[in-house]
Amino acid sequence: IVSERHQVVVTTPTVRLVQQLLATFETSGLNVGAYYTDRKDTAHDVVVCCNASAASFKPRGPVIWIADEAHRTEAAGLKLAAASLAPVAALGVTATPFRALTEETLSLWDVVLYSYGPDDALRDGVIVPWRRVAWEGKRVHVDVAIREMIASSDGPGIINASTMDDAEVYAASLRDSGFPVATVHSGINAEDQDARIKALLSGEYRALVHVNMLSEGVDIPELRWIALRRAVNSRVRFVQEVGRGLRAAPGKRYATIYDPQDLCSKFKMSYAASLGWTEPDPD
Repeated sequence: IVSERHQVVVTTPTVRLVQQLLATFETSGLNVGAYYTDRKDTAHDVVVCCNASAASFKPRGPVIWIADEAHRTEAAGLKLAAASLAPVAALGVTATPFRALTEETLSLWDVVLYSYGPDDALRDGVIVPWRRVAWEGKRVHVDVAIREMIASSDGPGIINASTMDDAEVYAASLRDSGFPVATVHSGINAEDQDARIKALLSGEYRALVHVNMLSEGVDIPELRWIALRRAVNSRVRFVQEVGRGLRAAPGKRYATIYDPQDLCSKFKMSYAASLGWTEPDPD
């Protein structure tokens, strides 16, 4: 797709994802640069651009646009960027090709060129089967239910929170109960976030309590479980959250989804039927 006549511009929602894609492209030997607040490469054959900066990017010539996380392209800033880039060709890629509300559309896209569903991913070993664990005890606060459900969890996991303060308070309560955790959110710099993720994978922590940081695009296939503590209202957010736990890794037979609020039913997502598998035996 790269040629002397065209510049490939890849847009993605966050600086973290810019850096993740940049590292991936660099291994292929492409002439690749990045464009965001702290870096302004404009002359490379391929430029990975943060969504927030895309409208100000000035291409060197005709553009081929690739929109990562294309479900984000309904935002006004991305529509403005699409107009200013005036691509000769555009490709959107997303694992959640739908909007949060049924009456909304992805107006910049009109043709589905290729679809790779969860059944395909299971067949190819890209994702693993999963088992949903519901809360079956007496009615308690969700924080209590999560704490009891994850007590016997195996391997590294993540727990979602609503705000930074919420994450810090709940993480402190888990530590007080003897469950080693750390937080990951936008109030923590990228270096410390990466260090905490490494500490999770090394076994220093059993879980990370996060706020929208370990959902869209973030790749931690070693995760063995997720705990759906926050009552999300967006189907997009829910699917992305579940997707963190499903990615395949060596020795990973299945993922566990702790779902005390029955969010799977709320979003009418019958994974057992749609993925074409039966619930695995944890033994």
